[in-house]
Amino acid sequence: AQLEEQTRLAKEQVEALLEDRRIHQEERQVQHQRDKDRITALTDKLQRTQNLLHESTRDFLQLKFESRAHEKSWMLEKDRLLRELDSCQERLREERTFPEQPTPLSEDALFITQPKHETSQTHREEIR
Repeated sequence: AQLEEQTRLAKEQVEALLEDRRIHQEERQVQHQRDKDRITALTDKLQRTQNLLHESTRDFLQLKFESRAHEKSWMLEKDRLLRELDSCQERLREERTFPEQPTPLSEDALFITQPKHETSQTHREEIR
């Protein structure tokens, strides 16, 4: 009878250990699936973030390129206007030095008094 009791207790202990093992295995599988789902979600989020970074970088570089082109255009316009100003100042000095000689209106003088519509329109667009 004592042997039967020990056998029964051993069987119950083995069954309890097997049940614990099965429960732990199920918990590991559930945790593994949760981890797998989280990795998938984070991978998708990383991909979206990388795409946004790529687009933002591309847009930034495009704007930087356009900005430099506008700046170069403005610098050329500034240089042209400064040369024109120097020319006008030189003519003014000459007129003061030699007032008896009438100077015909040059194309530059007409440009100063009446700006071309195209130039003013371009300037307005650049300001925007």
